[in-house]
Parts: sequence; C-alpha cells; structure tokens
Amino acid sequence: MMKELLSDKLKEIIGILFKGAHYMIKPEILTLNPGFTQVFTQSLILILIYPLMILILKKMFGKVPYKIVITGTIAFLTAIVLEGLILFFMAFIPFQPFQVIITNVSLFIPFKLLLVAFLEELFKYLPIKNYLERDYKEVVIFGVAFGATEAVVYGVNLAIMPIPFTGLIPMLIIPFLTRLVAVALHLGLSLINFKAVTTQRIRYFILAVILHMLINSAAKIFL
Repeated sequence: MMKELLSDKLKEIIGILFKGAHYMIKPEILTLNPGFTQVFTQSLILILIYPLMILILKKMFGKVPYKIVITGTIAFLTAIVLEGLILFFMAFIPFQPFQVIITNVSLFIPFKLLLVAFLEELFKYLPIKNYLERDYKEVVIFGVAFGATEAVVYGVNLAIMPIPFTGLIPMLIIPFLTRLVAVALHLGLSLINFKAVTTQRIRYFILAVILHMLINSAAKIFL
C-alpha cells in the first residue's frame, strides 16, 4: 500500500515537472516575454565564454591539462565564497568597526574593492606558488580558467539580476566584450603573480592587488 502511494506521488511530481518544462520551452512564451529571451541570451553568451576559452587554449597549446583548468575554476569560486562570508559576518557580528564600514557607503565601497582585489589575487598567488609547476603555459591556462569562471558566474547573476540593454547588438556584444577583457586582465594579473613567485618578491603580488583594485574602480565608474 505504501509503495503504491509513493509510486503515485512520484508519478504526479514527474508529471508536474514535465508540464512545467513544456510550458517553459513553448515558443509563444518566449515571444510574449522578450525580457526572458534577453536575459537568457545574455546569460548564455557569458556562460559560453568558458568552453570558448578552452577551445582557444587547445588551439594555442595543443593539449590542455584539465587539472589546471579545474584549479583556476576552484580558485575563483573559493575567492568569491570567502568574500561573501566575510561580508556576511561583518554585517551580523556586533563589532563597531565592522558596523561603521558596512553602514557607511564612502567606506564600504573602497573596502569591498580592496577585499575583492586582495582575495582574488591571493587565490591566484597561492595555487601558482604551491600547485602549479612554475611553467608559463600552466599559468596562462590557470589565468584564463580563472577569468572564464568569473564570466560564468556573471552569466548566472544576469539570470537573477538582468542588466537592461537597448537594441540587439548591445545586448549581445557588450556583455561578451566586457567579459573577454576581464579574462585578459585576469591572465595578465596571473602573470604578475607568477613574477612574484619566481622572483620571490612580494611587491609584485601587492602590485597585482593595486592594479586589480584600480581596474575594478574604473569599471564601476565608466561601465
């Protein structure tokens, strides 16, 4: 009796899911809801940067060690998760300096810019120093994977909080180009961290953090 009841419930749930999926992919829904189409297109373009970058790396180097690609992906995800946790605890821990920073926009914005720059460069520096074989090719692959993962995260974010663009070309080109530039910047900053590791001079790491912060600041102002 119990098995039959569970089976019926399972069939009912599967039926609801199939109906929902059928509803979501109906062409008339996309036609009636252009906002959904725009958001989906923007998100898909950014997410596709990841496999595109892997294909470009394969063309450049012939063989791409996927452990380095995975390392770059995990490094970026670790950095943004840690950033979120730090900001979360700062918001809820009753510590006066934290509350001053969180509630004061003129303090919070530069603090967040510095925090993001420091964590992302730290999680480039540490894998390059401790995991990669101090090879230029591996650093390039790592940096590209790091930046491409950011593009995927931005694509997912666009699905949640869409950015409006007027016209088809801006909708397709602007997000794609900005993320490609970001991938190139992450690659360049990874090479600076590589310099910090090979020369054993921490000033290059500090330079990477400062440049990252300045680039993000410029992006906030002009984009």
